[in-house]
Amino acid sequence: MQEPTSTERIQRHPRFGDLVRRRSSLSRRLLVLVLAPYLALMLTVALQPQFLAQPLRHGTWLNLGIAISVGIVLLGWVATWFYVRRANGQLETIVQQILSEAAQ
Repeated sequence: MQEPTSTERIQRHPRFGDLVRRRSSLSRRLLVLVLAPYLALMLTVALQPQFLAQPLRHGTWLNLGIAISVGIVLLGWVATWFYVRRANGQLETIVQQILSEAAQ
C-alpha cells in the first residue's frame, strides 16, 4: 500500500475543512458587502438617474452619483485590505499549523 502524498495528508487534516469553511465564509460575506451596494447603484442608475444627479451642495459640480461611486470603490479597497489582513494573519497561522502537522 502506498503512503499518502503530502496533498492527501493536508486534505485529511482535521483543521483543513475548518480552514476552507472559514475562508469561504469570509469571501462570501465580503462579496455581498461590496456587491450589494454596487448593484443598488446600478439599479438606481437604470431606474432613478435623476436621484443621482442631485448636487451634494447647491452650486457645486459634485453630485450624489459621483460621491456614492467613490464610496463604493473605497469600500472595495477596504474589503480587500480586510481580507488580506485576515488571510495573512489568522488564516495563515492555521495554514502553517496544518502544513507542519501534515509533514510529520
